[in-house]
Amino acid sequence: MAVQAHNLTTAPVLIIHGLANECHDWITDAVREAVDTYTVCFNVGPSPVLDTFVYNIHHQGEILCDLIHEDPYFKDGNFSIMGVSQGAILTKYVMEYCPLDQPIRTVVTFGGPHMGVSYVPRCPRETWYGYLLGIFANNIIYYDFSQWILAPADYWRDPTSPENFLKYSRFLAEANNEKN
Repeated sequence: MAVQAHNLTTAPVLIIHGLANECHDWITDAVREAVDTYTVCFNVGPSPVLDTFVYNIHHQGEILCDLIHEDPYFKDGNFSIMGVSQGAILTKYVMEYCPLDQPIRTVVTFGGPHMGVSYVPRCPRETWYGYLLGIFANNIIYYDFSQWILAPADYWRDPTSPENFLKYSRFLAEANNEKN
């Protein structure tokens, strides 16, 4: 059933997936059926699983904004967003940097690292490999090359060095209004 934008009783829904993931029809279909409105998920690159790692948040956000502006149901705003994991960070990007004529109506996020991450998932610092990986990450994550090529670097927060987070974070510190 085609839904006309001017007949929608519920705001269209944009789903933004997380790190190492891609859009899945079953999720989009389930949300579409639950809220009975136009629902879509955009992948932010030709290889979404890899691109969520190697495209920094600004690059992924720019791609997402372009996709939003190309879609007649989203281009002016007045839609809802469901962000999952890293998709919640991209939701912040859309809200802060994507120019829309009308505000975003509703935002729901699940498992988003809104305050950053300080360890690699499934590698707890209590383990020897998690500890070594944490030391390694804390020492390279704030270099420019890491910030430009690793999406998680844009929301990494070294708990032992909050001043480096504020000084070198290219996305999250500003999006959270912690600097500038």
